[in-house]
Amino acid sequence: MVSFDFSFYHRRYSEILSRVRKFWETPKSDYVPILQKDSGKGTFDSVCGNRELSLEVQLKGIENTLRGPTDWLPYLEPWHGVGVYADSFGCKYEWHENDAPWTRTVFKNADEVKNIKKPDIRKSEIMQMVLDTIRYFKKETGDEVPVCITDTQSPIDSAILIWEPEDFFVSCYEKPDIVHSFLNILTATIIEFTQIQIETIGDNIALPGHNLFCYPGAGGVAVSDDLLAVVGPKIYEEFAAPYNDKISEAFGGIAIHTCGNFMHNAGMLQKIKGLKMIDFAVSPSADPNPNNPEEIREIFKGSKTILRARIGGEDDFLSIVDKLYDPQLRLCVDIELADDMDVRYKNYYNVREKLESLSRKKSIEEVKGGES
Repeated sequence: MVSFDFSFYHRRYSEILSRVRKFWETPKSDYVPILQKDSGKGTFDSVCGNRELSLEVQLKGIENTLRGPTDWLPYLEPWHGVGVYADSFGCKYEWHENDAPWTRTVFKNADEVKNIKKPDIRKSEIMQMVLDTIRYFKKETGDEVPVCITDTQSPIDSAILIWEPEDFFVSCYEKPDIVHSFLNILTATIIEFTQIQIETIGDNIALPGHNLFCYPGAGGVAVSDDLLAVVGPKIYEEFAAPYNDKISEAFGGIAIHTCGNFMHNAGMLQKIKGLKMIDFAVSPSADPNPNNPEEIREIFKGSKTILRARIGGEDDFLSIVDKLYDPQLRLCVDIELADDMDVRYKNYYNVREKLESLSRKKSIEEVKGGES
């Protein structure tokens, strides 16, 4: 087994679990988890081609995370780039030093796609690499640390890694039947490989997965859906949402990560069946095109969907939380991890105090409103 303080890990994991259990299991809980985490330097770029190094840096990241105050429940991720499904359709990986791997599209137009068949997962080098990494992580840790499924790009995100984006989007208007046929095949491939990963990981699985707030028994699976912030509602409604629905139906729910501002598609997103969580940024240093916290608050008030709002380290945590918080939101706040331990404690407890103050204020306003 690897060199890792498992007793420290289990003790801290249990402490955090007892704190966040009410949030996860009681939809109307007033507890707002504050997430501070170290992802492991290089996990998503320089070491992602080497499972031994990836495990080493991820375990160091977990220990670093657990040394300070946090509501994050750590897990390992078999991350080997975003082109896992692209590889299965013939897009070969290009590995680069100190960078995440690239893939290039293999289909230039709809005519090349229209007779495509579902790929054989056993012949995908990267899919087999992911499965081997899962087995390696489990073996080296004695299956004591949860493992999640790999970064799953949504069907429409994966589509433009495989099919030249310009022609793909033109075909959405001119040859929609071919696009839907392709997306159905792609979605079936995602569902098949996700199920294989779940079975390979076994009981100690972190769900919903990739870089999201996970909890034992949470269910559902995570997808990265960055085109949510790029395409218009018409395209998203016809060519993205129905395929996310299929994934959600297959796994008892779905959690969606997106970069950028997705407000123009917020209405469509809310219609996705079994939407368990949305992961997004609400500050400029977390994302150059963040979502407006007040808009988020008003749109999702009363929703059962968990909102994981990311705030960057260069931004004013307290003022953003002030704009974002509402007792009718299922909110968790992700604040960037500081290197200095004193700053971590200060950030965590300042945000905790702010959240508790806002909760008390809302309670007093409700009581006064009821008396008037």
